[in-house]
Amino acid sequence: MTDEQNDQGMELKFNLANLDAYISLSEKSASEGRNAESINMMREGVDRFPDEAKGQYAMAMALMSGLKADLARDVLWESLSDEESLAERAQDALQAAIGLDPNMWQAYRSLGTLLAVRGRIRKALEVWRESLVLNPDQPDLEQDIKMYAERENSDSTDDEVPPRQ
Repeated sequence: MTDEQNDQGMELKFNLANLDAYISLSEKSASEGRNAESINMMREGVDRFPDEAKGQYAMAMALMSGLKADLARDVLWESLSDEESLAERAQDALQAAIGLDPNMWQAYRSLGTLLAVRGRIRKALEVWRESLVLNPDQPDLEQDIKMYAERENSDSTDDEVPPRQ
């Protein structure tokens, strides 16, 4: 890896030949637990190839991998703002991917999952349903939608907590 600059003067740490190389190496880094490297690699890839939906999607996946790793550590003394920042950046990247390719069902599905994790169930259901419109062959997603919809319906009908017995 070399430190060069692109035509906008941005320093290139990885300087890979194409977006697929960034995605492949980013996925490898994430699978080996090097989440910061994975995120930085995809950040450079997206900066160099900004009009590629798959780059935005891969950026979101790198961020979500970092978020999962942070949450798995469950370090109580660390600020939740780091996790919130990763989640917001992942959401932005997924929305950018959808903006670049409105038929990318994977981005809708991942965005729905991220929204559900963040407690925005109604919006998650809406986005997941859009993913199903684009790709109906997602039986596990259909099950998730059914489960979350039932949970959402039961939550909205419970106006008050039942008294303790």
